[in-house]
Amino acid sequence: MKKMIRTAFVSILAAPSVTLAAGAGPLPEGTMRIIVPYTAGGPIDLVARIVAERLPARIGRSVVVENRPGAAGAIAARYVAGASADGMTLMATGDTVFTINPSLYSKLGYDSDRDFAPVAMVGTYTMVVVTNPKVPARSLKELIELSRKQPLNFASGGNGAPGHLGYEYLRMVSGLQGVHIPYKGGAPATNALLGGEVDAAIVSVAAAAPMVKAGKLVAHAVATPERAAALPEVPSAPEAGVPDYHVEFAYLFVTPAGVPEPAARFLTQQIQAVLDSEDVRERLEGAGIVRKVMTPDETRQWLRTERARWEKTVKASGMKVE
Repeated sequence: MKKMIRTAFVSILAAPSVTLAAGAGPLPEGTMRIIVPYTAGGPIDLVARIVAERLPARIGRSVVVENRPGAAGAIAARYVAGASADGMTLMATGDTVFTINPSLYSKLGYDSDRDFAPVAMVGTYTMVVVTNPKVPARSLKELIELSRKQPLNFASGGNGAPGHLGYEYLRMVSGLQGVHIPYKGGAPATNALLGGEVDAAIVSVAAAAPMVKAGKLVAHAVATPERAAALPEVPSAPEAGVPDYHVEFAYLFVTPAGVPEPAARFLTQQIQAVLDSEDVRERLEGAGIVRKVMTPDETRQWLRTERARWEKTVKASGMKVE
């Protein structure tokens, strides 16, 4: 923690030709905390640290990042839900904490609608169907046909992880046959796929792109209506013959519910300004995140729509995590 605080202060002092705001608008005194419900090093952790680096120069307050991983984000979510609603505690998170967890967990310890308020949408990321090169299929159609003859093993980073949801959704809309193999995290699942321990996986385009380009994995289809910029040679789901296969997730910032409207509006303006700067947009693109601008109200409605969509997938698959 001390190291993170020092880093935030150094970022403030080192910012070139920037004068700290005279005040923090409607925010109180103190250090702002951005809680990340995952381990350090992932895409949303990167986003949180970019914002923590740039935001102090705009609001005149130091900003630190705290990683509180565990229980698919529920540990951090419960913590943030119980934090003071003064605008000085935010959570940078994947939408699955609000769109998938409610259907997966019988005891979450937080309410997605009641306990949080969206502040800023960061952007979306999509998934791609990949296999180990030893699997004798070179298109999604061939993969589906092969799975009906010999069910394939699909790895994911755990029960209820994006890769698991992507796999279950593909089964629903294509008739693919397979067995889900959950691992304790994305890295072990990827290693198992690369080593041939499992046949296939549904992974983020950003994570898959380097391995696909190096010939270590074969990509069959991107799970969106359009092709992905990072894998332009890989067909979209409709091009691959599965038009209803759409798996897209998002990253966003939220606060505890009840933050005064002036403070919430101020936070939205300042975070959006950081995210919209050209160099930050480039860094987001490099992390496989497509910038998406929404108002807090639009974000709330988007979350509700996605929650309803994924609830059907969870129920149909029989997934449940206690």
